[in-house]
Formats: sequence, structure tokens, C-alpha cells
Amino acid sequence: MHRVFAAGLGAQVVLLVGIVGTVVSDSFSFWPPGDRDWRFWTYWTASTIFTGSVLTITILNSGTLAVPLWIRYLGGIVLAASVVFTAVSAYYIRTATLGLEGQLYTGGAYRYTRNPQYVGFIGIAVGLIATAAAKLLVPLLALCIVWLWIHPRPEEAWLAEQYGSEYEEYCEDVPRFVDERTFRRLLKDMGNQG
Repeated sequence: MHRVFAAGLGAQVVLLVGIVGTVVSDSFSFWPPGDRDWRFWTYWTASTIFTGSVLTITILNSGTLAVPLWIRYLGGIVLAASVVFTAVSAYYIRTATLGLEGQLYTGGAYRYTRNPQYVGFIGIAVGLIATAAAKLLVPLLALCIVWLWIHPRPEEAWLAEQYGSEYEEYCEDVPRFVDERTFRRLLKDMGNQG
């Protein structure tokens, strides 16, 4: 189990160092890769190793934390809703989710947050911690949440370069994650449908 944890931790550190390096350096760029080069393959290999370790730990280490049953059930609801939300968000932008060039998509969940997949992944991490109640998941997913919080920053510069004023206007109108604009627009849209 500790080897699985170490593999997941190592993979998450690679991803975190790559993102932080991209944010703080003008000469180093890890994400988004733009092309299928070493950055693309390093990113997706580390992501796959991390995901595999999280799934393995979830199965083999579940129940090692004392978490009340009602919190585990609530975590399951958050987890399920976040998986659906993330999958639907990824579907609409397809290959652009791989960090490759594509068209700027501002519909669907992207009307409410510029990063619905990251919002969904954070929900998945929180839901998984609560549902699995696995001690070894807590540090892995805590690092993952930090990584997800930093992750959009290098993408934003790249997207501004790709789409110019169209993306800048989108940024002014839609929050990076979730804020009061998200809820105002959601309530307004729900009111327009009824």
C-alpha cells in the first residue's frame, strides 16, 4: 500500500512542480502543452499514475478514518454529482481538455465558471475523502486540491494568447471558479426557464 501511495505522491509532486514552475517562470512552460510533446506525455502519464493510486487506495484503504456514516453518504452524493458535472463539462470541449488547441467554448457550465472541470474535480476529491474515509487519501487529495487551485493560472495566459479580447471579455464576465456571479446567473437562467 505504501508503494502505491508513494507512486501517487510522486506523480502529484511532478504535476504540482510543473504547474508552479509554469506560473513562476517566464521561460518554462509545462501546461498547457499545446502539442503532443514531452510535456503532454509527462502530464498525462503522471495524471494516470496519480488516478490509479487514488483508485487503488480508495479500494484497499477505505474505512481507515473514523468518519460518521451520514458524512460518508453526503460525500457519496457530492462525489456522484461532481463526476457527472465534470464529465459533461469535459464532453463539450472534447480535445481542448487535453491541453491542445481548440475553439473557445463559453456555453453550458462554462457560462457559470471558466473552469467547471476543476470545480468538479475538487468536488470529486472532497466527496472521495468523505466517502472512502481512507487515511492515505487525505494527503494525496489535499495536494491535488492545491494543484487544481493553481492549475488554471497558466492556462489563462495561454488562452488569452490564443483568443485575445474574446477571452479577456469572457474572464471579466465569468469567474475563475465560483463566486456570486455564478449563483446570480444560475438563478436568472433557472427563472427564465420557468
